[in-house]
Amino acid sequence: QCRKETPPWYDDVRRSACVSFSPRCAEIFRRHGIESTVIPHGLNLAFWHTQPREEHNGPVRVACCTAWGNSPWKGMHVAREVERILGSDATFRYILGGQPREAVRDLYWWADVVLVPSLYEETFCLVAAEAQACGRPVVAFAVGGLLELASAPVEEGDITGMARAILGWRGLALRLVRSYQAMAAEYEAFYQRVIAQQTVGVA
Repeated sequence: QCRKETPPWYDDVRRSACVSFSPRCAEIFRRHGIESTVIPHGLNLAFWHTQPREEHNGPVRVACCTAWGNSPWKGMHVAREVERILGSDATFRYILGGQPREAVRDLYWWADVVLVPSLYEETFCLVAAEAQACGRPVVAFAVGGLLELASAPVEEGDITGMARAILGWRGLALRLVRSYQAMAAEYEAFYQRVIAQQTVGVA
């Protein structure tokens, strides 16, 4: 999804039933002539759930988390620049992959707001979905699936705007996050349609 040219293996995908994880992801596929059914990811909402935010009078608490470590595409250098801009107005904590999901959830619960500084067109973003399921708004660039997932989608590359959005976290609304059970039901219906289409005309 990070490049404009069409990879050769897309020909095989065009002949197949295809699922995308967000309307923006479907648009990316459509660029290459691929139609898809949008089925957003679902979460275990018994685990990823809201915890009352700890009231405090200190700087804004900002969590920044990625399952991919310090990949340049994940924009951790952007997060560090936002941290520099905000200075004493914010306290940042980071998880850069490889941590138990309990530690990730605890980080969300600690935070006032979650920063997702990805620089590429993510098809979805589990961090953004998990954070909002935990009751924390998400600030991100308006790229890929984050356009639909972020509480405050900031114009791509506007690092100062990202810092402003963090300071205004109290006014940010949460996006709806759905359960994995709802996702599974949609996949079941999708597979049933595909099987029915493939068996039409078969004796």
